[in-house]
Amino acid sequence: MGMNPFKPLVQHFSDFYGKILSTKDPLKISYLKLRLSKANA
Repeated sequence: MGMNPFKPLVQHFSDFYGKILSTKDPLKISYLKLRLSKANA
């Protein structure tokens, strides 16, 4: 049974990527709302 030295690193990056995605989604939604409100005005 070999130890994979990259496993903790990959796990850290996946957590970091999840945080980035959870920050991006509200920004996308607010950007779409802003564009829609400009299009309707």
